Amino acid sequence: MGRETYSSEKEVREVAGKLRRERIPSDVIHLDTGWTEVPHRCDFEFSPSRFFDPEKMLADLKEGGFRVSLWQLPYFNPKNRLHREAIEKDFVVLTASGEPPVDDAVIDLSKPEAERWYREKLAGLLEKGVGIFTADFGEAAPLSGMYASRKGGFHEHNLYPLRYNRVVAGPTERATAPPSHAAPGRAASVTPCTGAETPRTPTAGCWGRSRAGSLWAFAGSRSGVTL
Repeated sequence: MGRETYSSEKEVREVAGKLRRERIPSDVIHLDTGWTEVPHRCDFEFSPSRFFDPEKMLADLKEGGFRVSLWQLPYFNPKNRLHREAIEKDFVVLTASGEPPVDDAVIDLSKPEAERWYREKLAGLLEKGVGIFTADFGEAAPLSGMYASRKGGFHEHNLYPLRYNRVVAGPTERATAPPSHAAPGRAASVTPCTGAETPRTPTAGCWGRSRAGSLWAFAGSRSGVTL
């Protein structure tokens, strides 16, 4: 059960309670961009001002038959506290001139150390009781960037969603069995569920998602791509 976002522990608990009272079948509650202190600024921490005890909330929801899905993304705004850390650890895609980015920092998932760092951020949330993640974005890896793999930007731009989906799915699958819900897709998609982004409610939005799902199915969801 999801919406644009749930913004507080109180709201999540109220929705979960109403679903059970009204006997509406549901086993997943998705928290989109509002679970961090600053919406859309993913730092892998629940907002302390709106989610007062996330571990207890997650445990209570699980006891009630719900698992929690969290939105996240691999880009860090300059105001994100992880922006500086990622740059200092040399975990980001560099500019065409070999300099660190001054705007959004994109994690260089062709670098094993950066991949490990990202996995650890997700693993910490899984340990608290999170059930699954939405692997949002991933399609904006810079074409002109310099990557640790030393391969061209076009090559890495196309492979980035695959690397990203693999990084998110790995720790999730080990911890909770279902991997991740993936929004991005490029050369191929190796996670079991790939989305076509959240559609608007009119018929055109539903038609667009149906068409995207059909194309994904006919194209084949798995491909032997070497990363």
